Amino acid sequence: MRNLILFFQRFYVFFLFLILFVLSLSILVSNNNFQRASFLNASNTVTGTVYDGVSEVRSFFNLSQENERLRAENAELKGILRSSYYVDTITAVEVNDSVFKQQYAFIPAKVVNNSIDKKYNYITLNRGSLHGVRKHQGVISDNGVVGVVIHVSEHYCTVMSVLNRNLKISPKIDSSNYFGTLSWDATSVKYAQLTQINRFAEVEVGQKVLTSGFSTNFPENILIGKIDRVELKEGGNFYDIEVELSTNFANLTTVYIVQNLMKDELNQLDGEREEDEDGN
Repeated sequence: MRNLILFFQRFYVFFLFLILFVLSLSILVSNNNFQRASFLNASNTVTGTVYDGVSEVRSFFNLSQENERLRAENAELKGILRSSYYVDTITAVEVNDSVFKQQYAFIPAKVVNNSIDKKYNYITLNRGSLHGVRKHQGVISDNGVVGVVIHVSEHYCTVMSVLNRNLKISPKIDSSNYFGTLSWDATSVKYAQLTQINRFAEVEVGQKVLTSGFSTNFPENILIGKIDRVELKEGGNFYDIEVELSTNFANLTTVYIVQNLMKDELNQLDGEREEDEDGN
């Protein structure tokens, strides 16, 4: 109590000034319209600034929810792209949207584990069978191809990364019908190797390498990377091509799991074909 009295005794002049200032300001504002308007405008500005700051703080703590919403929205938009649809027409004329049937849907997922420093690298995602994930589904990012699902539990799945020596992808060179095989030689996380491209193909540095659409894993024309180096050995029939990967595997956070809505139908046809071959 004594300390409190000493405090007020030491600063009584300041408190007296503060009381008189507030009283004077109140009288001025209440008796003068111009000063009242100026005061209210200034107070609104200060209040608005404070609210903006509070809103930014709240937004920061809600980032995870907002990111989840954006991932879902992005996946939905990918499903609307024409590359995700199957053209259901037999005529080569201009067609309306009624002849397009959706062939691909996309499940947004978050990377929870990712290796890039081994010869056989894998990625773990926070989506599993409860979310519609199945083995052999392709995985892509906003920048390009990521890998293929190989194991699935209820809530998680394991993806064989492009940075895995066992993964083979069937790509094509942009603006060309030539296709080959993409694999990784475990030399660099930035580059993969494209083989089986015929020597008669027109191949140039800088050309895009895209998915061919020949497998059920990926839609056609998903970016894989661009050609960085081309070599044709003397007497050889195929190019040795190095591809700079479009996906940055060292900074991978959000991906999309590809659902081929017609995969069962395609697999059934493949099974019937194999039965016919065995019968012959």
